[in-house]
Amino acid sequence: MTCTSYKIKVIGGSAIKSIKQMRKSMRSLDGAIDELVVSPIPNWIILLSYTFGGVVRGIIAGMLALFVAMFFSKIQPVNIPLALLIAVLASMLFSLAGFINALFANDFDQISIFPNFILTPLIYLGGVFYSIEILPDTWQIISKFNPIFYIIDAFRCAILGTGTTSIKLSLFSIIAFILLLYILAIFFMRLPNKLQK
Repeated sequence: MTCTSYKIKVIGGSAIKSIKQMRKSMRSLDGAIDELVVSPIPNWIILLSYTFGGVVRGIIAGMLALFVAMFFSKIQPVNIPLALLIAVLASMLFSLAGFINALFANDFDQISIFPNFILTPLIYLGGVFYSIEILPDTWQIISKFNPIFYIIDAFRCAILGTGTTSIKLSLFSIIAFILLLYILAIFFMRLPNKLQK
């Protein structure tokens, strides 16, 4: 696995695990998240709290992975502020995805569905080991609907200075996916019994 894709996997996995672990531990206490259900806190604040907790965990894990990777390779990032921005945005995206996963998961097996069957294939199909330009036209179009493609491409641009798409398109796409997941998470939180399961 390349250094860029490894950092994405660490950041994303850590952010998702943070949300799922908080949800799982709160659920295991008595079967409901009573504090959240009865509190006067709006859903958007609850969602932002979980999201920023996942972002912090993802950034710490990503920094540790970068520190370890520096011993095995000579990493000279081209644009450090852009790499940090992409790391924060990737953590936000994965935290929101993990929150949505946690809303629907009732046990450990269901919690593992998203990282194992959705996240991992998206990472490998996101252009980690190849440029999507070598794919047939149909698969190139499909790859452009993969948020991981834009995260990996933006990281590659920030660290190596080269990418498949423009950095503006990558940033716009990542932010659009974040907003989509945020809206979906707020919608799912309003469904009956989603916080009370």
